[in-house]
Amino acid sequence: MQRVTIDLSRPLRLRYRDSLHAALVSGLRAGGAPEALVIGLAAAPWTFATTGISYPGGMTVIRSVTLSTSDPTLGAHLLKLDPATVRHISTNGDKPDCAGGTLRVDPLPFLPGQDSLTVGFASPFLISVREAAIKSYARAIAGLDLSAAFSAGLSRRLHREVRLSVAPDRLSAATDGARPILVRVRKSGGRDLILPALSAVLTLHGPPADLRDAYLGGLGEKTRYGFGCPLVLA
Repeated sequence: MQRVTIDLSRPLRLRYRDSLHAALVSGLRAGGAPEALVIGLAAAPWTFATTGISYPGGMTVIRSVTLSTSDPTLGAHLLKLDPATVRHISTNGDKPDCAGGTLRVDPLPFLPGQDSLTVGFASPFLISVREAAIKSYARAIAGLDLSAAFSAGLSRRLHREVRLSVAPDRLSAATDGARPILVRVRKSGGRDLILPALSAVLTLHGPPADLRDAYLGGLGEKTRYGFGCPLVLA
């Protein structure tokens, strides 16, 4: 159970989220993390986020990368992560390379017995919806049952029952949460796969273990691809 950040010595220029995902997987595997712990249906819960600037056309300039997991075994590998091994050359043109970066451990924002936490998002979250039996992703928070969606997703990934109650901040939900953040995930068949993600200030209520695992493992769907990484707010 850890959260770490790589402060980069030089900015990364990327277009696609899956390029950084591949680089992080390479780094974790190079450090000894078993493949089944990092990728695949039975992989441990983890997520990541970046800081930087996004430009029109899809280019993002990244200055730091935060990596987080609720799993104690994978957490031990995060502490040993060598930024020089976090690299990948993609056929889409991205070449993430964190060599020269510095790894630091992020403090966890929990007190004993804490049963609520107010968060924003370092990376926006995905919630799937079905319309006429077709799966798509929600483009606004209005009408979503975030408590049910987040609890179900975490229960599935953690292999235990999770019970979260989620209360969106009304102003944030009516502004930031009223429109999607478009995320360029990967290049697929010559076209860019772009998914609509959401962000807002939320207050989470639940058992301390559920809050901790939600914060560290991520909220929503496709968390291992860099979606749904919460950021604690004072």
